[in-house]
Amino acid sequence: MRATTAILIGLLVATTPLCASPPSPAALRERLDRILADPCLRGVDVGVCVAKVTGTALYEQHADAALMPASNMKLVTAATVLRTWGDGYAFPTALYADARPDQRGAIVGNLYLKGLAHPVLDRGFIVRAAQRLYREGLRAITGTVVCAGPVTCEPHPDPELRDAKALFLALNRLGVVINRPASVGEVPPQAILLHRWQSETTGELVRDMNKRSDNTIADGFAQSLRYHHAAAGSYDAFVKDVWRPLGLPLDGCRFVDGSGLSRQNRLTPRFLVQLLQVAYADELLRPNFLDALPVAGVDGTLRLRMQGTCAAGTVRAKTGFLTGVSTLSGYIPCNGEVLCFSIMMNNHRYGAGPMRDIQNRACVTMVEWLEGG
Repeated sequence: MRATTAILIGLLVATTPLCASPPSPAALRERLDRILADPCLRGVDVGVCVAKVTGTALYEQHADAALMPASNMKLVTAATVLRTWGDGYAFPTALYADARPDQRGAIVGNLYLKGLAHPVLDRGFIVRAAQRLYREGLRAITGTVVCAGPVTCEPHPDPELRDAKALFLALNRLGVVINRPASVGEVPPQAILLHRWQSETTGELVRDMNKRSDNTIADGFAQSLRYHHAAAGSYDAFVKDVWRPLGLPLDGCRFVDGSGLSRQNRLTPRFLVQLLQVAYADELLRPNFLDALPVAGVDGTLRLRMQGTCAAGTVRAKTGFLTGVSTLSGYIPCNGEVLCFSIMMNNHRYGAGPMRDIQNRACVTMVEWLEGG
């Protein structure tokens, strides 16, 4: 964990000095209405939802519109990962054998590859593992290569057999003689551990994913979640099963991937705001979820936005961009209050710059409102 809970909560509730109470919600609505009346938004599908973190609604405009979220989908991925594993889980990958290589470099028995669908490993890792075994003197396997759990999370009808074959082929190309075809099975209790690798923690991976908006990590997480939950159905059904018990509004939502790259994804501003509220209310999930979000004018994908304004250093939010799509959702802590907001724009024609400018102005307005101005 990169920041303690106390520090994070302090950042959220004490970003600016306490000052006068905010004006009425009507004043905020009037200001946001003016911003969202920008001519650049004519013909654009816009959805906006703003609420206090405690649940009080402050502003809505088409809050139930099902829109393409772009990388705002990573908020769902981050929350689902942290809710599933917490922040300290590391994905293990290991090599076992029935016996250590003998003086001739031969394993008498099988070599076992065991993974747990690491979200960021690719099959290049398997090649490197084979090279390491060869450098250590492996020259023959009297049995075969057995995979007891997928190393990578790349989609495949039979991921274990795919990874077993990949290690078999990598070793064979190096000259290691293997007597039988690769297969799938279990690691026997008496097997000897040869090597073990661990990923970064889920908290670190989530932070890298959201600060940089890393699509590879996000889609890897989606596949890992499906594997660990033995989700036989669609990813959409799996995610809805995770969040439906918490009462989140899922009507119109469609979860196709973890990154938001698919234009088939759909989220509503109301869903995103309620997800933010649920994440904040969960004391175990909150610190890492918040720490992973870019900070306006400071870091990540928001480092160049809102600089020199009252929103800099205050707004914590996830950006989203696809052609014709621009989104921004997150938290605004100020004056002892925390707002959750989601601004989603689809089918715009003016490029990302004008859309981001409108989002920035909306964020500055919300901070000014919280400051009592």
